[in-house]
Amino acid sequence: MDLDTVHRTLEGPFDGFQVHVDAGRERGDIVLGRPPLNVISMPQRDELRAVFEALDAHPDVRVIVLRAEGEHFSSGGDIKGFLEASPEHVSHLAWNVAAPERCNKPVIAANRGYCFGVGFELSLACDFRIASETCRYALPEQRLGQIPGSGGSARLQKLIGVARTKNMVMRAKRITGADAHDWGIA
Repeated sequence: MDLDTVHRTLEGPFDGFQVHVDAGRERGDIVLGRPPLNVISMPQRDELRAVFEALDAHPDVRVIVLRAEGEHFSSGGDIKGFLEASPEHVSHLAWNVAAPERCNKPVIAANRGYCFGVGFELSLACDFRIASETCRYALPEQRLGQIPGSGGSARLQKLIGVARTKNMVMRAKRITGADAHDWGIA
């Protein structure tokens, strides 16, 4: 990606988040900005992918931090938007959520409060997750008759094993930040 494209991509405005580049600290921040729950919309997932790619190509950024305004990282995705999306659009969700994983630069998710659904899946695609004492992780899609379909189950299984992953996914079980630390998630 050429530098002009990088800068145009990072101009915004964005759907439900902001981007800050601090060249002096060589840091790029993506800040979810729909408090209190920071629900992630369908269009936002496309924009997040493009921003991760632009920050990865940005010459003044050496580390990317994904964080949120307010007391919760993200309660998950906009269910109504998911149900209204075309099958073609839905087929791109896993690619969009995997954008942090494809970055060559380290990506850190700063989690607190609810980190559910697609918010947790985005965090799992990051290199590191820092959990506050208030953090609660979950993949609650099962309660809605769905599955976590953006790669979160596979990433989680690599971190904590099949049995713990099944326990979390099949039961929509919430775990604390302390549990996540003990299990190797955070």
